Amino acid sequence: MPMCDVQVVKENRIQIYAKNYEKTKERQSKNKFIKDFELGEKIETFSLQGGLTAEGKLIISAYAKGHGPADD
Repeated sequence: MPMCDVQVVKENRIQIYAKNYEKTKERQSKNKFIKDFELGEKIETFSLQGGLTAEGKLIISAYAKGHGPADD
C-alpha cells in the first residue's frame, strides 16, 4: 500500500517522502522516494496539503499569498 508524507523543512522548502510495499505469492517489492523541492516566494507554506490519488499519483496543493481563505 502506498504511503506519502509532505513536510515543510524550511520556510520555502518541502520534502516529499513516499514508500510502497507490495507482496504477492511470487515476489515482494519495496520502493522508497525522497525529494526536496524549493517553493516560490508566493506560496503560503502553512496551507500545503499532499496525498496520493487512487492511481498512486502525488498531488500537492497550496494557496498563493493573497489568495487563501484568510484573505477573503
